[in-house]
Amino acid sequence: MSATKVVLGLVLLAEVLAMLFAARWAEAVWAPSREGVGSLALPEGVKYRDAVAKITQRDPRSQSPLAWYGRLAGLDRRIRPGKHSLDPKWAPAQALESLAMGAKGPRRVTLFPGYGLRDCARSLERAGWIEAATHFLRAASREAVVNGVGVTSLEGLIAADTFLFDETETDQKVLQTLHEGWRRLVLTVAGTEDLRARLRNGLTLYDTIILASILQKEAGSVIELGTASSVFHNRLRKNWPLGSAATLRYALPGFVGEDSELPIGLKSPFNTSRKPGLPPHPICIPSAQALAAAISPPKTDYLFFVSDGEGGLSFSKSLKEHHELVKVYRQKIKSRGSPASHFSAGTIPDATGSDGQVSSSR
Repeated sequence: MSATKVVLGLVLLAEVLAMLFAARWAEAVWAPSREGVGSLALPEGVKYRDAVAKITQRDPRSQSPLAWYGRLAGLDRRIRPGKHSLDPKWAPAQALESLAMGAKGPRRVTLFPGYGLRDCARSLERAGWIEAATHFLRAASREAVVNGVGVTSLEGLIAADTFLFDETETDQKVLQTLHEGWRRLVLTVAGTEDLRARLRNGLTLYDTIILASILQKEAGSVIELGTASSVFHNRLRKNWPLGSAATLRYALPGFVGEDSELPIGLKSPFNTSRKPGLPPHPICIPSAQALAAAISPPKTDYLFFVSDGEGGLSFSKSLKEHHELVKVYRQKIKSRGSPASHFSAGTIPDATGSDGQVSSSR
């Protein structure tokens, strides 16, 4: 065999091996993924190799081919920080090219009065601003996040508003933005001039926010917030349990049933039927109207309220009158042939045995 044939054979073998290597390399980089990454959060100053590792975390074998592809294509110098939405079915090369193109513009998130932290977490997760709702809930409960207000949870301390978040903002920054919006709201509604003199029954501002959150869940309409607030203030002054069904439901997020079926003996700081006073923290985001009503309720003699069956509330001054209104509500619901709402007129007896019974929720 001549030397020429040997050289030609080696060249041909090298070409075949190169083609096989290129095919395997292309498959690793361009084959659609079966379990790709759905979203990635890249911090400022992220290193190229770290971005590649995040894309290939579920298929480490493609990490090296993808890194080489990115360098050859010039993507290694164009990776941009931010929160990137990726299609899990994309090939690794598609995902890497998306990181080089940059994250999309600001996203809109709307949080409403009555939202609890769980509701906020779900909304932020759907908008792509947190990787998981559980991460948000943990962060919102860290003392370091809210040490400026001396509490360990952001429950009720987030503004009900529409927010636009930039792609590069971290989860911590999102939390701070939400809380700063709340601080501005409180300053607008509560003000600072003679605030302590305006607060009733020895309540602090934080106590008043807790009460406002209860009103947000209990009142049938905005126009009834003030009267409902007077009921709770009257109970506080008499040292009666608040008897709020809404606080007990907060302690039992999985509970489905009428208020009359709630377990009044539940040992929970949010069971306001067991003892006088407020729960340890708010149960939801209060509206500006609820906060104003909690600060300055009208003067009334009402001690009870109950659903009127029309989306509003009926107020009463005695337990006897309250029970009569409960009967009226139940008869009204029965005549319609429909079951009572889960936020119905059923009262929750006071677990202490006094006349201070629940001021029934809707």
